Amino acid sequence: MTNTPQTQNANSDTAPGRGKRGLLISLAILLVILTTLSYSQRHLLQSRFFASDDQPLVRSLLQGKTLTLTQEDYQDFTSQLVALNASQDTRLQESLNVWLEQEALEVRQAAETGVNHYLDWYYSLTGSYLRLFVAVTGDLDELLMDKMQQHLLDDSQLLTAWREHLSDINPQVIATWQTLGENHVSSRLDDLLEEFRQREKPQHAKLGDDDPRIEQLVLQQDLQSWVRPSEADLRRWQISAGSGALVGAAIALPTGRLMAARLASAPAAKAASRIIRRYLARLPARLAIQSATSGAAAAATAPSGPGALLTGAGVFAAMTAVDWALLKAEEAKYRDELQSALLDEIEASFTQIGQQRIKNQLSRYQQGREQQYFHLLNNEHPPTF
Repeated sequence: MTNTPQTQNANSDTAPGRGKRGLLISLAILLVILTTLSYSQRHLLQSRFFASDDQPLVRSLLQGKTLTLTQEDYQDFTSQLVALNASQDTRLQESLNVWLEQEALEVRQAAETGVNHYLDWYYSLTGSYLRLFVAVTGDLDELLMDKMQQHLLDDSQLLTAWREHLSDINPQVIATWQTLGENHVSSRLDDLLEEFRQREKPQHAKLGDDDPRIEQLVLQQDLQSWVRPSEADLRRWQISAGSGALVGAAIALPTGRLMAARLASAPAAKAASRIIRRYLARLPARLAIQSATSGAAAAATAPSGPGALLTGAGVFAAMTAVDWALLKAEEAKYRDELQSALLDEIEASFTQIGQQRIKNQLSRYQQGREQQYFHLLNNEHPPTF
C-alpha cells in the first residue's frame, strides 16, 4: 500500500509530457502540409501564367510572312541569326585567305624578272666595285635601295601584277560572300525560319497587331540579302558605314624608301652587305700588297719606265681577275638565297597589304549590315558580329 501514491505521481507526471510531444508532432506535420500546398499552388500559378496567352509576345515580318513568338523564342531566334552570320563571316575570311595566298604567289612570280635584273647588277664587276667605292663613304644601304628601286620596284611587270591583283580584292569579296550565301548559309536560314514557324502557336498567329499582348512589332526586310548580299546591298552598306569602295589600303606598289628599306632589311640582303664590308676591312692590306708588287716589278724592269708601267698594270689586272673570281664564287654560293629572300619579302608585303585591304572592306560591309540589323530588329543594343 505504501507504493501506490508514488505510482500515481509518476503517471501524473508523464501524461502532460506525452501530450506536449503529441502536440508538437501534430504542428510539425501541419506545417509540412501547408508548405507543400503553398509550393504546389505557386508552381501551378506559374505554370498557368506561362501557359496563358497573356504573356508578352513579339511579332515579326519574315520573308513576307508574320511570325508571332514569345519573347524567349524571339531572343533565341535572334541569337541563332547572329551565330549564323558569325559562321558565314568565318567561312568568308578562310576562303579569302586561301584566294589571297594564290594571288600573292602570282605577284611573286611577276617579280622574278625585276629581282634577276637587280641581282645581275649586284653581282657584276661594275656593281661590285661601285658597292665597294660607296661603302667607303658609308652610303652603301642608300645605294642598294636606289638600285632596288631602279631595277626591281620600277619593273612594269611587277607594277602591273601588283595593281591588278589588289584591285581584284573587292570583287572577290563580293563573289565569295554571294557564293557562300547561296551554297551554305541560305539553306540554314530557311531551316531556321521553318523551325521558329513551328514554334508559333496558332492562337498567337490570329492576334491583331493592336492586341495588348503584342509588346513589340518588328518589320524585317528579306533576310536572304544578309547571307547572300547583292552588289546593291553592299553599296548600301558602304554608304551606311560612311565609307567608299576605295577607302583603305592603296592599290599602288609601295615604292621609294619604304618598300626598298624592307627588302634591304631581309636577313639574306643584310648578310650580302656584310660581305662587302668585310672585304672593305681587308682592303688596305690588299692595296699595300699590290703597291709593293708593282714597285718590285718596276725595279726589275728599270730603267725602262713604260715597261714598269705596263708591268704594274698587269699586276693590277691580275688582282682584279682574282676579285672577279671571288665575286663569281660569292654569286654561286649566295645568289639563290638572296633571290629567294627578296621574292619572299615581296610576297609577304603583298599578303600583308592584301589582308589589310580585305579587313577594311569586310569591316565596312559588316558595319553597314550591323546597322541595318539594329534597325530591322528594333533592339536596344545591336549585336556584335
